[in-house]
Amino acid sequence: MEAKRRVQRQVAELFRTPHPRFRSVSVSIEADGSLVMSTQDMGPDVEQTWGDADYEFWTRVPAHAVALLAWRLLTERHSGHADATDLLRNYCQQHGIPCEWGSWT
Repeated sequence: MEAKRRVQRQVAELFRTPHPRFRSVSVSIEADGSLVMSTQDMGPDVEQTWGDADYEFWTRVPAHAVALLAWRLLTERHSGHADATDLLRNYCQQHGIPCEWGSWT
């Protein structure tokens, strides 16, 4: 039986607006390898609508589907680019993402 691989949790805030209509959007890689994008709203509209100080919602992509998500995002971003392989390698290197480059003739 294969043991579940644990990864270091990482979080990045993608968007933030100040009060009175506060909104924060973040993305995280969870310890189980899943990817979560979440939003938190605060302010008078939230209190009036929900009767609470904040409202949170999220989309979770399970670990087994993260590779498919990455594939879809890469195909959308790099379709039509002759230098797509170099762009991906450079991106990985710039952001400390392990990658392997290879070639043959």
